Amino acid sequence: MMLNGEKMQSLLMTVIRFVMPLQDHTIKKMLLVFWEVVPKYTADGKMLHEMILVCDAYRKVYVTFVVMFSCVFGMTFICNS
Repeated sequence: MMLNGEKMQSLLMTVIRFVMPLQDHTIKKMLLVFWEVVPKYTADGKMLHEMILVCDAYRKVYVTFVVMFSCVFGMTFICNS
């Protein structure tokens, strides 16, 4: 990732640590746009380790939401497993 022509190696990790946990809806929407434009792969075609963290974080949030939603509406087969 580059900013004003300079490489910013740690900027992606900073975004993951400090911006992803925020609950502000506007920032979450901007973050989704950021994930669309940020480079996700290395020069040799492998996925960046940071992007694996991002995917894992979104997966955990999604699974937690589905379980909470299911428990609220009485779908106990998911809650009991």
